[in-house]
Amino acid sequence: SKGFRCLSVKGEQGQIELTGLSSLFGEMGFHEVWIEVGATLFEAFMNKKLFQEAIFYQSKASLLGRGHFDLRKIPSDAYECEREVDWGDDLKQIYLLKGLE
Repeated sequence: SKGFRCLSVKGEQGQIELTGLSSLFGEMGFHEVWIEVGATLFEAFMNKKLFQEAIFYQSKASLLGRGHFDLRKIPSDAYECEREVDWGDDLKQIYLLKGLE
């Protein structure tokens, strides 16, 4: 009644099956989905090539701790960095799936 829906998605080894989730978003008519994820889930989405565009924000301070996403893990055969913005203490990077116009 407040505009929220609970969705059921298949599991894969105790985790959400990401390809099914991505397909479900498409079936629902979503063209853009904003998600906030940690390093592990972000890497899983990138490795499955489920993003057409990924906007990545990261605090430079987080690079010193554990749990940050190592940008070298982005599959360079699939994605390229279109733009990087250095905001002093933070970074913003925009990655596009190769072959998109």
